[in-house]
Amino acid sequence: VDRFGERPAIIDDCTLTYRDLDGIVKSIASGITELGIARGDRVALLLGNCWEFLACTLACNLCGAIVVPIGTRQRQAEMEFLLNDCGAKALIFEAEFAKAVPARTALKGFVRLFVVRGDWPGAQPFSTLLSGQRYEQAARPLSEEDTAIILYTSGTTGQPKGAELTHLSILHSSLAFARSHGLTEHDRGLVAVPLSHVTGLVGVALSTMIAGGCVVLMHQAYKTPDFLALASRERITYSILVPTIYTLCVMHPKLSSHDLSSWRIGCFGGAPMPIATIELLAKHLPQLELINAYGATETTSPTTVMPKEWWRDHMDSVGQVIPYAVVKIVDDDGRAVTAGIA
Repeated sequence: VDRFGERPAIIDDCTLTYRDLDGIVKSIASGITELGIARGDRVALLLGNCWEFLACTLACNLCGAIVVPIGTRQRQAEMEFLLNDCGAKALIFEAEFAKAVPARTALKGFVRLFVVRGDWPGAQPFSTLLSGQRYEQAARPLSEEDTAIILYTSGTTGQPKGAELTHLSILHSSLAFARSHGLTEHDRGLVAVPLSHVTGLVGVALSTMIAGGCVVLMHQAYKTPDFLALASRERITYSILVPTIYTLCVMHPKLSSHDLSSWRIGCFGGAPMPIATIELLAKHLPQLELINAYGATETTSPTTVMPKEWWRDHMDSVGQVIPYAVVKIVDDDGRAVTAGIA
C-alpha cells in the first residue's frame, strides 16, 4: 500500500487499488473481530473468483482467523463434512452456491452465515462485515508459523484432509514464484483456475500481489473465448494453467484475432505439456515463455520451477528446487537414499 497505493490490485467487475483494498480488508477484519471471531477461529469461504474472496482472505490473515477456502463444486453433504471437520465459526458464501450450504441442524457448532452478491434466508449480508469500524492491531503479533489457511486435498483414501498453510510458507511460496518469473508491479496475473486451490490463490494471486502487480479475476466458468477476450482486454502478462487450457487456447480458431502480445509467462503443472501445443504456441505466441513447475498443496506449492533461461531445452523437466527448499528421497525406514539408486 505504501509503495503502490494508487496502482490497481484487483480487477473483477470493478477495479480496486491497493489503497482501496487496504481499507476494505481492515473493515472486514474489524467486522470479523466485532462479531467475536477470534484468532485461530476458522472462516470458510464458498466463493468463486471474486474480489471478495481475496479481501476476506487478507482480512482473516490480518486478524489471525484461519481461512478455509472450499471449492464451489462441493455438494451439501461434502460441505457438511468440511465445515464440521474444520470447526468453522463462519461461512461466507456466494448466493449462487447457496444450495450447497447445509442446514444449521447438520452442523456441530454455531456457524455465522454471510451471503455475497445476493440474499439468502438466515444469512447476513456481506455488507455487515464491511461496516466494521477501524481495525486495531492485536497486542500480541502473529507468529510466522501460525496457520493462515487450511486447504482440503481430495480424499483418495477416505475423506478429504486439511493441509495447514502457515503465514511463512505462503510468503515463501509467493516470493519464490514472483522471483522465479521476474514479476514486478507492472505485471498482471490472470486467475482462471479456482482461487480455492493453491495454484490460483498462492501461485497466481498472492504471487502477483507480493510484487505489487494487478490480479485479473476470471469469475465465470472457464470458456476459451471468454478467457482469450479477458486476457487480451486486460493485457495480462502472467498465468499458471493446466496444459489442457493452453491447448484449447492455441487450437481456438479466433486466437489470432486477440492481442496477446503482453502475455510473457505461461507457467504450467499437473501434467506434461504436449509437444504439439508447445510448437503451436511458439508459432502463434513467440514471446510466451512456458515455465514448468511442480508442487503440492501440502508444500504450499511450488517445490521446483524451471529457470526461465533453460525452458526451451528442458521441456520434459519440472526445473530446479526453489531457494530454501529441500527435496530428498527416503527408504521405507525414513533414511535418505543415495543419489542414483533406483
